[in-house]
Amino acid sequence: PEVIKPIAHGVPMDADFRETGGGLFAGAKQYKFMRALFGLLVSCAIGVVVTLFTKPEPFSKQRGLVWGTIADAIRHYKGAPAPGTGTGNQTETASARGLAVPREAEVELPTRGEAQLPVVTISEELARELKARANDLVYVSDSRWWLGGLRSVHAVIGSIDAKLEGQAIQMGPQTFAAVVRSSRRSKPVVVERLY
Repeated sequence: PEVIKPIAHGVPMDADFRETGGGLFAGAKQYKFMRALFGLLVSCAIGVVVTLFTKPEPFSKQRGLVWGTIADAIRHYKGAPAPGTGTGNQTETASARGLAVPREAEVELPTRGEAQLPVVTISEELARELKARANDLVYVSDSRWWLGGLRSVHAVIGSIDAKLEGQAIQMGPQTFAAVVRSSRRSKPVVVERLY
């Protein structure tokens, strides 16, 4: 408590402190808000000192961590460049959402990117509605909103197949099981194109 007293600005100590005497933890109940201010000031001081005596990281290590380099983050996450960018900066596009009939593929396609995202195939009709292309990132979820994403998965569009009829999405067995319950195989799922 004596260390905090200079920044307490007239806030009195608790009267019980004088009755219980000193001790190692006697000050734990004293100056509750002033202790928080003291902790904030010490943390700020440590931050400033460390910043002054630390060499900044090169920009190449920061790529993908700040908003201006989001295309790099997307490329690392999904394992493909951001749409329409090649390897340059990405222009933001509005996401699109639609319903699709889920189809189960016989085999699971190899995953992509650092996030090990599953690969899905969509029909041409769904691709037109979502304005989606191969390598786009999609979020596939159960159509029941109250599940709150419990039965959902992020995936990468591997290809657009003309053989799939209507608005359909084809997923490997593991991805299909993560999104679709056996009792809802004929119910549509929500597919949202993100990037």
